[in-house]
Amino acid sequence: MVSISSTPAKSKIDWLSWTFKIPPRPDNLQEFLSDIKQTVGYRWPSLSGVTAAVAQPIAKRPPYNAHPSANGISVLFNLSVSHVLIEISGTGCTNIGDDGLIDILQSPHGVLKRLTRLDLALDIQTTVMPQEIAEKGYSRRFLAHNVAVSPTGETVYIGSPKSDRYVRVYRYNAPHPRAHLLRFEYVTRRETAKATARHILKHGLDDAIGSMEKS
Repeated sequence: MVSISSTPAKSKIDWLSWTFKIPPRPDNLQEFLSDIKQTVGYRWPSLSGVTAAVAQPIAKRPPYNAHPSANGISVLFNLSVSHVLIEISGTGCTNIGDDGLIDILQSPHGVLKRLTRLDLALDIQTTVMPQEIAEKGYSRRFLAHNVAVSPTGETVYIGSPKSDRYVRVYRYNAPHPRAHLLRFEYVTRRETAKATARHILKHGLDDAIGSMEKS
């Protein structure tokens, strides 16, 4: 594995999504949205700002076809589907903060059981480039990799993006304000996301990332 110099590293939760059940209302958008607003506002007050957003149509996200979105938080739904998907992007996670996100994971409303995706991010100040990680070896657990280079930066995908777990390593080119950082993003889905969340709640965020590095 490529050696990265010992510099201060910052870890964070960088994506969180889960579903909750709700009765479908195929013929009544306003009542459906009202149910969503009441449920989200009551169960997760830190997300209540998204309930004021106007629902917009979306494509290529079946079975969902509409969502209100604000401040990095989206609520995806279909009037004929009996559940709703909440997605908190990296921006939303930063706004809420790790403590707030852990409160959501610990809430008594079944988030942990219905988690669909959980991403962790680790920023390291180093001169190492993503392709060095791929070329010199990252982990026995992640073998396949793909490289994407653009005018804005460089990204390496380690593991299959279709799997329950993979790693995205990237850095921006100057003059981006984060050009001095190498970022590792650990993407987990489905049962792996749930197991990762349980690890965070039991052992902490840094330990959860450390366990991924070792496996």
